[in-house]
Amino acid sequence: MVVDNADDYRYFTLFRDQLLFEMTQFAQSDEFRTIILQASDIPSIRHTMIALAALGKTHSILLEVNPKSHPYVETPESKEHREYSVRQYAKGLTMMKHAIATGTQDLRTTLLTCLLIICIECLHGNFTMAGAQVSNGMALLRDWRKDYPNADLHPLGFSSPAPHVIEDSLVQMLGGLEISSYPFDDKALHQKLHQRATEEGLHIIRNMPKRFQSTDESRLYLELLVRRSKHWLFSLGSCFKPLGVVGDEALDSTPLASFASDDQATFFNDADIYPSTIYHLSDLGDNSRSSMVKTRQALFLEDFDRWKASFDALIGKPSATKASSRWKEQLLAFKSCVLLLKTIITGDEMIYDDYTEDMIEILDLAEAVLKDYQKRRNGSTFTIFQRSAGPAHFVGLHCRVDTVRRRALDLLESLPKTPALSDTLLMGEVVKWVIELEEKGMVDGQIPDYARVRNAGVLVDISGKEATMVCRHLVLTQAGPVEKEEKKMISC
Repeated sequence: MVVDNADDYRYFTLFRDQLLFEMTQFAQSDEFRTIILQASDIPSIRHTMIALAALGKTHSILLEVNPKSHPYVETPESKEHREYSVRQYAKGLTMMKHAIATGTQDLRTTLLTCLLIICIECLHGNFTMAGAQVSNGMALLRDWRKDYPNADLHPLGFSSPAPHVIEDSLVQMLGGLEISSYPFDDKALHQKLHQRATEEGLHIIRNMPKRFQSTDESRLYLELLVRRSKHWLFSLGSCFKPLGVVGDEALDSTPLASFASDDQATFFNDADIYPSTIYHLSDLGDNSRSSMVKTRQALFLEDFDRWKASFDALIGKPSATKASSRWKEQLLAFKSCVLLLKTIITGDEMIYDDYTEDMIEILDLAEAVLKDYQKRRNGSTFTIFQRSAGPAHFVGLHCRVDTVRRRALDLLESLPKTPALSDTLLMGEVVKWVIELEEKGMVDGQIPDYARVRNAGVLVDISGKEATMVCRHLVLTQAGPVEKEEKKMISC
C-alpha cells in the first residue's frame, strides 16, 4: 500500500490497529476487517479510511478534554484533526465520483466505501445521510441481484447469489445496518418496495432449522425476521421515523445515487417529521383488511416463536457456553421486535401498561449488553448504532411506570456520545422531554390516555449543530383535551 505522507500513514495505522475493531458492530467480524484492509490499496477507500481515523482522533481528544460534559468544547488540536478529516473525505469522495462516472469502479468497491461513509456521517451527526447511504447500498444490491436467476433463494441482507462477486458477509453487513438505520431515512423506500421486502426470504423462514448450528446462523435468521417484520410495519404505515433534516443537506449528491434506479433511490430531504399516514387496527374497523393485518401479525409472531425454539436448542449445547454476550444481543433484538409487533399496530398507548414485565426484561438485557460492550471497548473510540439504544428508547417512550422509565433514561444517558448530535444524545433528550410533558398531565399519580405523547420527532440542523424536538400533545383545558404543538431546542 502506498500512502501520500507520514500523516496519512499515522492515521491509517490508527484505523487499522484500533478504530476498525470498534467503530461499529459489524466491524467486530474478522472477515470485515480483512475485506476492508485488502481494499485499502484503492485510493478512494484509503482516503476515506484516513478521514474516518482523523475524525476518530478528534473524538478521542474531545472525550479526554471533556470527560463528563456535553456539548464538547473544541480544542486547537481537535480542530486540526477535524479539518484534516474533511480534506481527506472530500478527496476520497471526489475520487469515487470520478471512478463511478468513468465506469472504472466496481459495485463491490462502491459498497465498501459506502460502509465507511456511513460511519463518517454518523460521527458527524448527519443521520439522514447515513440512512440514505444504507438505503442506496441496499438498492444497489437489489439492482445487481436482478442479473441472477437464483436471486430469490438469497434474500437481501441474508446471502449473496454470487459470493465470488459480492461476498455473503458484505451483503449481511448492509442488511444489518439497514435494520439499525430504519429511524434515520424516512423516504428510503416506496411503500410498494416495503411490501416487496416483506415477502423476501419466506421460503428461508419456512425451512428454518429446528436447531441453529452457531450464533452467526441464529443472528442471520433473526435479522431476516426483523427486516421482514419492520418492512411490513412500514408498508402499513404503523411505524414512523423520528428524525428529520433542516435545510438542504444535499442528500441527492451522494455518490451512490447514480447507481440505483429511480424507483429505489429516493432520499429524505424535507422537514416534515410527522408520519404521513399511520394506520392502526382501530382505524381499519372489523373489515377484511383488519382481519388480514391480524392474521399477518400472528404469522410473524409464530415465526419469531420458531426462531426462539431453534435458538434455545442451540444455547443448550455445551460447546456454545462462550458465546453468552452474543446470546444477550440476539435475545434483546428478539424481545424488542416481538413487543413492537404486539403493540404498535393497535394505536393504543394504554396497551403498553400490560407489558411492563416485558419492558423490564428488555432493560435487563440492554444493560447487560452495554456492560459486556464496555468491557471490550476502548473508551476513547466510538461505536455507531449502539445495540442497547433502540430498546431503551422504546421503553423510555412507552413505559409509564416511573422507576422503569427512569431506568431506561439512565441507560440512554450513559451510552457513549459523539462530538456531534449523536443518536444516543437525541434519543435520551426525546425521552426526557416526553416524560416532562406527560407528567404535567398526571392525574392521581397516573398518566391518562389523552396526556400520552403519540408521535415525537427531531429536526436536525447539522450546520447549526442543533436540533428541534417537536410533538403534538393533548393538554387538558376547561373545554376538554386540546391538541397543542410542543417544541424544544437541543444544542451541541
